[in-house]
Amino acid sequence: MRKRVAENTPPAKRIYLTIVRETGSNMLANRNLRLLVIGQFISAIGDQFYLIAMPWLALQTTGSAFVAGTVLAAASVPRAVFMLLGGVATDRFSAKTLLVVSNGIQALLMALLGVVILIPFTSLWFLYVMAFSTGLIDAFGLPAFTALLPRITDDDDLEGGNIYLQGANMASVVIGPALAGLLISLSSADSGSHSIMSGLGSAFLINALTFVVGISFFWAIRIDDDARVADREHDSLITSIRDVIEHVRGDTQLRTMFFVMMILGLLLTGTVRVGFALLADTQLSGGVQDFGNMNSALGVGLLAGMIGVKLLPRPPQAVSGLIVLGLFAFVPAGLILLGFAPPILITLAIILIMGIAFGYDFVYLLSWLQRRTPDRLLGRVMAVVMFSTIGLSPISQVLMGYLLDINIQATLIGAGTLVLALLIVTGVNREMWDLKH
Repeated sequence: MRKRVAENTPPAKRIYLTIVRETGSNMLANRNLRLLVIGQFISAIGDQFYLIAMPWLALQTTGSAFVAGTVLAAASVPRAVFMLLGGVATDRFSAKTLLVVSNGIQALLMALLGVVILIPFTSLWFLYVMAFSTGLIDAFGLPAFTALLPRITDDDDLEGGNIYLQGANMASVVIGPALAGLLISLSSADSGSHSIMSGLGSAFLINALTFVVGISFFWAIRIDDDARVADREHDSLITSIRDVIEHVRGDTQLRTMFFVMMILGLLLTGTVRVGFALLADTQLSGGVQDFGNMNSALGVGLLAGMIGVKLLPRPPQAVSGLIVLGLFAFVPAGLILLGFAPPILITLAIILIMGIAFGYDFVYLLSWLQRRTPDRLLGRVMAVVMFSTIGLSPISQVLMGYLLDINIQATLIGAGTLVLALLIVTGVNREMWDLKH
């Protein structure tokens, strides 16, 4: 029986105890989950330094949002192209080993990038090479990371496990961008481009260090049977890929949801990733500090939305899909409002609400997919999920970077309007109202 929170408990402590009670005590009891969450939190903080430093470096080097978009696309292309191969590797081999190896290679890449930037050396071709390399490694690390949770957590604890794990990611989004923006802006206080490069190089070195610390936690995870190779040891690569394609094709709801996520990735990824940086650089007065705060506001919202999956009543099954689609509508609506370049405090409030809506939907849909997927296909289906969300991001980052250079207001409002239209069309289909497990 769950313990009730005493009436005389201070409000802040009551909220904390309620969250712990509702998400369950699985992290306290599950050593592997603790290691995964802590390691991911530390590693993800470093990722936020990269996500602030890389587009800012491209903008400062070239002054073009289009070029910044193409640099980000250079990472997205190999990540998308090789993602399914990473899923096959996750199902055939050890998700834990793939996670450790991928993080180790990323640490070396970030250390190299940081040292080279500090020299300083800022040729554009080098940024493309480094972005491509990080994206290629992500194609193997991301499916392993996503598939590892169901292998260390009971089926009934998936929501709680996802909240802890994705909450660690979002907590890093709250902390990391603000710290990165502060580091870079303080380094840029002195005149001259060398001070800016010093701050950017330091950000990449911090990212490398967090990868190393994260590896120490991932390596300590103990799993009896992480590699699911027994029933597929004779399957060819083509057969492994064909199995997951046939699985998705035969499930109407999965097929529709993946299609929707692909279109959202096309319209939103570049708009948000490049658009936020351009808004901060051209429309707001705080520069990179505002850019970091915008990303932190998004992280706070995402974290709150994820926790809401457990604190709020579960949506009625008969209209669960409709509620998910309706909640997501806050994201494009917020994008439309950002197109009018409101003051920074209003901008942060809009981004916060966008994050809450997306965070709730993300955990709800991820847990739904993990329950719905046979264990033997878990790595490959998670790879398809990530491909559907980032597969078109290279095109999105280049296209939206180009459009943002032309007219930032029209691009934000136009992308938001198209996404709203897609959600309405999907919601009209009654087959998508009830998301069956």
